[in-house]
Amino acid sequence: MSISRLSLFKRSNGKWYVLYEDEGRTRWKSTGATLKQDALRVLSGFREHLKKRVPVTLFTEFISQFRAVQVHSLRRSTLERIYSPAFDAFLRVCGNKALTAYTVKDVEMFKRTMLENCSATYVNVLFRSLRAAFNLAVKWQLATENPFAKCSTVKVPEKAPMYLTKEQFRAFLSTVKEPVLRDVFAFAVLTGMRQGEILNLQWNSIDFGQRLIAIESSERFLTKTGKMRTIPLSNASLELLSRRKLTASASTYVFHRRGFQLAQSYVQHKFKKYVRLLKLDDGLHFHSLRHTFATWLVQEGVSIYEVQKLLGH
Repeated sequence: MSISRLSLFKRSNGKWYVLYEDEGRTRWKSTGATLKQDALRVLSGFREHLKKRVPVTLFTEFISQFRAVQVHSLRRSTLERIYSPAFDAFLRVCGNKALTAYTVKDVEMFKRTMLENCSATYVNVLFRSLRAAFNLAVKWQLATENPFAKCSTVKVPEKAPMYLTKEQFRAFLSTVKEPVLRDVFAFAVLTGMRQGEILNLQWNSIDFGQRLIAIESSERFLTKTGKMRTIPLSNASLELLSRRKLTASASTYVFHRRGFQLAQSYVQHKFKKYVRLLKLDDGLHFHSLRHTFATWLVQEGVSIYEVQKLLGH
């Protein structure tokens, strides 16, 4: 923002005005004063006000800055699968405007438009991502306020988390043809670990003696909370890992294809394929294995508190 040529002039109504140039356009603003000494005090205050004005930053410019900074703080999958779709959708609906130009009306229009073709749950994911991004814009002093802060998420009817019964899971595993995927799915149910935690698990994170797994951030992986946690190994999960260790290749990853790390998209696609092959509920996703782990424990009498600790909540 470029402000120049500040000066005072008096109009025929007897009041003094501030004359200035803003981004090449000549503007004026009343001081409300009839005496020049009072007008000079207003002019001094106006100069200070202009210094504090937020610079114009277009939404697309902010996206670039956000990516450059957050690439070191957020998981790559979070940026690509959550923030990128949110930014794209917001641009498509509300246009590329200055951050300070977006209003509550824009946010409400965005929610209403997205609900025409998306579920309320997905719209809320986009909403929360954009709210967090605008909070950062305010923190960086690129915006004066967050229009999302004055709006609420879409109401979603509560649904119980989906899970597989033991009979369903046995049938599911028996259908999986790929040995490594069979182990991934079984390990998810045995440990309650998240997909990213499993696919990024390396041998040096496993303590066979103490029967523990250390889940922590690395150069290629960031935990959901950013904190380290440990997971105890049951007899079944320890047996699965020991079997894989005996046949391990040179790969540092516990679960891999020909030594290369498994892609989340590949695992998710295969999981969905087998769900549909068995004609199970199409609402089941890989994350449902984590719910399956928790449900089985509760059914066996483990307290909710202990289950939450194991899940890392």
